[in-house]
Amino acid sequence: MEEPSARAAALHTLPRRRKNGASRAHVRRMLPVLLVGVFCLYGVWFTNAAAQHSADLSPAASPPDAREPPVLTANLEAQSTTSAVGVVRSEATGGAAAVNAAASALSIPEGGQRTTAATRIGGTLEEPPAAVGTAASAGVAAPMGAAASSCDTGMAPAPAGGAAYVGDFSGASHLSVNPLADIERESMSVSAWVHLDKPSSSGEIMSIQTIVANKHSGCGVDADHHGFSVFINEWNTNAEQLYVSWGNDESGCEELATDRGSAPAGKWLFVTAVFDKSDAALYIDGKLHAHSGRGIGRLRTVRQPPTPIERQRRAGGALRIGVHPDLKHALRGFLGELAIFPAALTDEQVLRLYSCGSPMPPLLKLEWRESGPALSDSAERGVAQLVDALSKSSTPAPVATASAGGRHTRPTYSMQDPLSLVDSTSASHTAFEAPHTRLRRQEDTSGRSSPPSQGWPLPWLANRAPANISAEARAASDKEAAMRVEHVRNAFKRAWSAYRQYAWGADEVKPISNRSHNWLHMGATMIDALDNLWIFGMKDEFVEAQEWVATQLSLKRAVGISMFETVIRILGGLLSAFELSREPVFLSKAQEVADHMMYAFDANPKTGLPCTTISFANQRQCQYPSWAGHAAILAEYGTIQLEFKYLAHHTKQKKYWDVAERPMRLLQGLEKPHGLYPTFINPQTGRWSSQKFTFGALADSFYEYLIKQWLITNKKEEYLRKMFDDAMIGMAKLLVQKSSPSGLVYIADWTGSSIQHKMDHLACFAGAMLAIGAQDGYAYDKEYMSLAYALGDTCYEMYARTQTGLSPEFVQFVSGRDMQTPRTACFNIGRPEAVETFFVLWYYTRDPKWRDIGWEVFKAFEQHAATGSGWAALSDVENPKKKRDDKMESFVLAETMKYLFLLFSNDDPIPLEKYVMNTEAHPLGRFEPMATNNDTSATRRSRLHLGLQAFAGAARAVRALFQECTFEKLSPRLSQRTASAPLSTTAEGVAERPIVRRVHTVAIVG
Repeated sequence: MEEPSARAAALHTLPRRRKNGASRAHVRRMLPVLLVGVFCLYGVWFTNAAAQHSADLSPAASPPDAREPPVLTANLEAQSTTSAVGVVRSEATGGAAAVNAAASALSIPEGGQRTTAATRIGGTLEEPPAAVGTAASAGVAAPMGAAASSCDTGMAPAPAGGAAYVGDFSGASHLSVNPLADIERESMSVSAWVHLDKPSSSGEIMSIQTIVANKHSGCGVDADHHGFSVFINEWNTNAEQLYVSWGNDESGCEELATDRGSAPAGKWLFVTAVFDKSDAALYIDGKLHAHSGRGIGRLRTVRQPPTPIERQRRAGGALRIGVHPDLKHALRGFLGELAIFPAALTDEQVLRLYSCGSPMPPLLKLEWRESGPALSDSAERGVAQLVDALSKSSTPAPVATASAGGRHTRPTYSMQDPLSLVDSTSASHTAFEAPHTRLRRQEDTSGRSSPPSQGWPLPWLANRAPANISAEARAASDKEAAMRVEHVRNAFKRAWSAYRQYAWGADEVKPISNRSHNWLHMGATMIDALDNLWIFGMKDEFVEAQEWVATQLSLKRAVGISMFETVIRILGGLLSAFELSREPVFLSKAQEVADHMMYAFDANPKTGLPCTTISFANQRQCQYPSWAGHAAILAEYGTIQLEFKYLAHHTKQKKYWDVAERPMRLLQGLEKPHGLYPTFINPQTGRWSSQKFTFGALADSFYEYLIKQWLITNKKEEYLRKMFDDAMIGMAKLLVQKSSPSGLVYIADWTGSSIQHKMDHLACFAGAMLAIGAQDGYAYDKEYMSLAYALGDTCYEMYARTQTGLSPEFVQFVSGRDMQTPRTACFNIGRPEAVETFFVLWYYTRDPKWRDIGWEVFKAFEQHAATGSGWAALSDVENPKKKRDDKMESFVLAETMKYLFLLFSNDDPIPLEKYVMNTEAHPLGRFEPMATNNDTSATRRSRLHLGLQAFAGAARAVRALFQECTFEKLSPRLSQRTASAPLSTTAEGVAERPIVRRVHTVAIVG
């Protein structure tokens, strides 16, 4: 703003300019030059502003929490076990200039990701994780310690002023407390300031981030899994939940957790875990988030009832900070003021600890100091040592990740070799740790996504608590499974050898006559079983099949084929082989297959619903079945999404995503009678052409893909979760029935006007679907699991009640007589849906019951269906002597044998937290939704809006220039548009950067 004298002078000179004609003519001549200069300056400003605004839209540049201390971070490189540790010295002593200089020298990006420091001094690997200090004199607050003025005089306030230091854990180092230091107590509390790194990329899974632990990770039932651990994130997720886990003689991973998102990465959190004799509790920033005895949070226990909890102390085990004692799940981030207290702190004490400082002397306290002498190595104090968390691990070698500065490493398991069978009684798992067993869940669902509005409609189906299985029973089950899995492997090898000898390159081998059969003309059995070869450890056979795919797979003979079967068997099989082996030939062949199908989505421009029957030849056949009134079938257009979206993610071709997403968006907007989806729809108009509902043939895999689409895109597409939950409510309300006299629960069909009391074997997939959908803390988890248990029991009865022990194609339920086998459905073609449910229920409960009934099913196949070349189809499950059919579908190998193999595998080669199975049992890895990764429409809209605003401002400036024609009006506008905004942005950017590196030592005070 001009001073009054200058303003008066300007006003005084204005009339004289206007009276001077020469001056006015000079201004007119100069006006075009001035306008060009204005627009040039505006162009420079607009380019910078648009780039800055675009960067602000990215997740990495999200604004920090208002409560997060505005601290400045620098980087430490921990490169290898033989290289020196680099430490940055910073002598920033005051003022904003010092902070700006430090930030500039260290080149620290926003979002908490650390980069290589500009200046280093030498160090040794005898040092603990790097100390990171805050420049208090520069006005940067430490993360811990509040003002002591509000605290009681009896409390020990946090240090005020000076510099505070925190430990920088790189993911490859940790602290180890001397095992002789007796730390664990029956009643105890653990607290620490924690700042986790954010994922270095949108698809990176941080998984478990260990704060402190004295028990091994996983769920083993032994002395090594006694004790406790405190960590953030569930296994193989970025769930941002705070966990406390403990072990006893029944389970090695009973757990209490806070809600998802309650412990976010990229900000400072003060976390506290409390144990007393009967309960566990978790606090974040002084507030209670989970309590086992009060029903808050998520509790998983084996014991019934779940409370009081039972934790057995671990005798003589090392306490490790930043990693579990078995050197797994290393921390990436910062820790400060970690303390362990010999008592269970109350709610008030935890709040005061957060606000004021320690309420009592701790058993153990870690403080990082700027510089000083090393402490003596004594059992009482437990000297901290820096060790490489990966060099002594028995797991495969770590793979460096491309994170900021190139210094982060984490244990990444290679899938370049098939997983070997491991005897769980004598060896540990070699590839993937067994997931946390989900046996009991109590949770507070407040803050979750809104549940379906209808409510759960099955009050007669009581919630089932899993059986209380002893450690001895589980160990016995594992021992039996180690033998059973070899029988399954041998059955598969027998079938594969016959295919290789008699039908190599054909779609199927006939198991009785040893002849070949084609119907897709794409080597269906070979491609469908590629992932079996990998998972079963048959590496040589896998390489041989890979060579055939690379050199002999041809699409020219594929005429009049089913698009649905091609997607789930051929496209799914190729993508799964790529997922496991990362051999690019499988991805390129999958893309070739998908490109040949793309025309099928263009047949109906209004709806985008693809054809049912297609051809890969030049004729481009496109038909719908006449027996369905030329309608599109729900299970067919609704079971392409996993494969096409996975392909889109890995090829970066959004066209595959779009064609798969369009039918889902169409269905989302349609009216859904009873919350369900009719089996037929008019492909031209997008209107339902029937009112038939089923979870069997024609609809089954559509419902399966609702939950699996949500899972495979890292649970980001909430509309799919809502469609799934609404459909489950509709199913339970309309279709779920109970037989008499046995009370078997089944899923009936709806004809459009009445219930048809039959259940397809295909519908047995629903038990697995419900169990998979019950693992994420939603409103009806318990109900879903109870219904899954009931359906699993019914599906086994479909086998057990026949003369051969094998299920018919479907059963009918008659009042007073339970299930009956109709003469039109007495055949068995080796379908996998029942054993799929047995596997998934075993996976989430570890109940040996499901293994036992799966073994009975396997024995029945071997007794009544087995030939020297595989398993033949039975024409009559009630007559073992009747001639068998010379038929073996590719899914017998790809699904039925695979699920049996997984059921009896003790090493969990396909963890369900990492993979999502397509409906043909092909495991696919998870990824971010394409809209999140590649859709820049929001950025484009933002830039357009910014540009319109800027041009409007420029227009106003030009109009004012024409009206006033004075330099005094022009100058403030230019300075405002070119200088103010960038300077303001720079000032804010410095304030947001999170700790200045200092030289350090670590002290353990106890």
